[in-house]
Amino acid sequence: MRLKYKESQRDHTIFIKHYDLRRVTILLDYIDGIIMTRNDEHEQQKLGRCLSMEFEIKTLVKLKYLL
Repeated sequence: MRLKYKESQRDHTIFIKHYDLRRVTILLDYIDGIIMTRNDEHEQQKLGRCLSMEFEIKTLVKLKYLL
């Protein structure tokens, strides 16, 4: 399944997917995990299904802070 995320030119650990002016999903590859922020619940579910086909994943609680 092709997800169509684009790698950030400024930081190669950040991947962004824009749908229109109002919907966006951002992934941050951080050490041994992925941090995701989005304003589209459907894309989060789609991404979770796709990743779980390739990797053993678990969803943790909401992120409170990141250094």
